[in-house]
Amino acid sequence: MPRIHFQIQLAELKDKLLAMAALAQQAVESAVDAYLQRDKGLCRYVKQNETAINTAQRELDEMAYELLAKEQPMAIDLRFILAVIKINGDLERIGDQSMGIARRTKEMLKNEEVDLPVDFAAMGEFAGRMIRSAVQALLEGDARDGRRDRPHEPPRPRRSAQAHRRTASIHSAVDQWHSGLEEPGTDSRPRLEHRH
Repeated sequence: MPRIHFQIQLAELKDKLLAMAALAQQAVESAVDAYLQRDKGLCRYVKQNETAINTAQRELDEMAYELLAKEQPMAIDLRFILAVIKINGDLERIGDQSMGIARRTKEMLKNEEVDLPVDFAAMGEFAGRMIRSAVQALLEGDARDGRRDRPHEPPRPRRSAQAHRRTASIHSAVDQWHSGLEEPGTDSRPRLEHRH
């Protein structure tokens, strides 16, 4: 009978982890949407969601540590509970990072929109898929599944090259301006093109 009760508690722990993962995924998606849509309301939603994530994280941790102390699980059950504790902390940090995106977005709303050579929508979608596949891998006990999305990662090198070229042109413009300042009576400040 005690063993059946333990298995019921393990199932409840899995459910709580799934709920936590759903909150973390929601946080990422909402934070990215807030940035893309320049939506202050979504920024507030991310903050509310982070409060829910922190509460869920504490409850899940308490339940996992209680199971460790009272049931003293062995082998696969012990590994599962320890993995839940680690993943729970990681999901909570995802909530923190999402809150960071929302905070920066609110600050950014005070300025004009800038077209950056980065596909934030694809990055957000990829992050959400990684959360889903990682939790699914834990529940199914398949470490390979957690790496399944890796081949579909957005092509970072191309975007990085674009960003690097843009940054290099800005540095070059600033250098030209500084060299112009060294010659009295000259104003050789370069004109940077605004991207629409």
